[in-house]
Amino acid sequence: MAVAPDGTLVLNFELLRGPQLSSEVVETQRLKALESVREREKALRVGRRPLRLEGLRVVLVDDGLASGYTMLAAIRYAYNLKASKVYVAVPTASPEALWKVVEEVEKVYCPNVRSSLLGFAVADAYQNWYDLEDEEALRWLRRVWKA
Repeated sequence: MAVAPDGTLVLNFELLRGPQLSSEVVETQRLKALESVREREKALRVGRRPLRLEGLRVVLVDDGLASGYTMLAAIRYAYNLKASKVYVAVPTASPEALWKVVEEVEKVYCPNVRSSLLGFAVADAYQNWYDLEDEEALRWLRRVWKA
């Protein structure tokens, strides 16, 4: 499950076919995820005005696409905010994730498409991988905002 700040929901129906989850359970999880996304957006935007994408070309960038569901939520969110065109740029992705994403955007830039019998992990494409903490992300954002 992936949720955007406006409530846009993208479900992984393959996972949902396993143990039968009631619509109430899915909705409870959606609301928890939505609350988390909104809190994180508030923390990382630090009082900046709401996104205005109407009529703009938007490039969504991520460190890689494993399943593609979070990128799908971001793409749909950008279109819900009336972006005229959406592009995706990632350094690495699984073929399955690319197939999901490519149908919803103008163009996808991904120089490293890889798969594995053991499953795909974005971290496998990097020599030095670590999860970016919100504080570090905020430091980078502040540098960009000053430029």
